[in-house]
Amino acid sequence: MNLSKLVRANLRYFLVSYLGVVVGTALSAAILVGALAVGDSVRLSLRDRAMERLAGAFAVISTGDRYFDDSLDERIERAGPDGLDSEPSVLLELPGMAARQ
Repeated sequence: MNLSKLVRANLRYFLVSYLGVVVGTALSAAILVGALAVGDSVRLSLRDRAMERLAGAFAVISTGDRYFDDSLDERIERAGPDGLDSEPSVLLELPGMAARQ
């Protein structure tokens, strides 16, 4: 028995196993690509909603666990960049969670 006959016999014997591996690999790749596409779509739609809710805010200063004093908006307005089209305003940042009922 030469090498080519051995390879053909091996392929015939393990054909079902090899097909299972090929189908499983293709299915796994399709699932991963689909999950990445859906995840990217969800990320973009969440980003769009967040930007829509910020109502045109182009800069945000987060305080973490501290508070700003009342004069911060006046100081930002005085030292603001050239071409500032809008006045500073205060936004309230609250932690939240969404639950499906």
